[in-house]
Amino acid sequence: MKDQQHNDLERRLFEAAPQRQAVPDVQDWLSRHGDEVELLQQQGTLVKSRKGNTAWRWARVAAVMVMLLGLGFLAGRVSSLRHDLDAMQDQWARSLQQNSEVLRADILTQLHRDVESLAEQTLAASQEATDQRLDNLIALIEEVRQRDRSQVVAALEQIQRERYRDRIQFNNGLQALATQSLESEDIRTN
Repeated sequence: MKDQQHNDLERRLFEAAPQRQAVPDVQDWLSRHGDEVELLQQQGTLVKSRKGNTAWRWARVAAVMVMLLGLGFLAGRVSSLRHDLDAMQDQWARSLQQNSEVLRADILTQLHRDVESLAEQTLAASQEATDQRLDNLIALIEEVRQRDRSQVVAALEQIQRERYRDRIQFNNGLQALATQSLESEDIRTN
């Protein structure tokens, strides 16, 4: 790829470099553009020079040279602009690629931060919900323990009352038995 770019650059530099020529050959130019010269002669805009008028001949040669120099300059500018445009396009392509890589890296970094932030928020919310549920469970367990304690205390009090009543009944029964035993002994002794 670099060899192709190098060869392309060399070709463009060669095309842009002004070609040095010796004094332009007017006769050669006239022979190559014979149709145009004939048309100009028919319209009367081109007057044939006289052989004896060298000043006119030199003026024509100078005008042609100025035209050729202008065309050469224009061709050089056009090819230079084309080269500059190609270079700018290459530079923009590289810049766009670098910017897209930087943008991709920035997006990935931001995405990573957002995911971390979301994970932290989710973890915090989950921790808060878990803490709330544990608090509710502890309160429920404590409530059940208090209720069980109350029931156990009530049951123990009931057992204690029944024991006390049974004791009273037992004592009363023993006293009645003792009284009956005494009465029966008194009856036997009498």
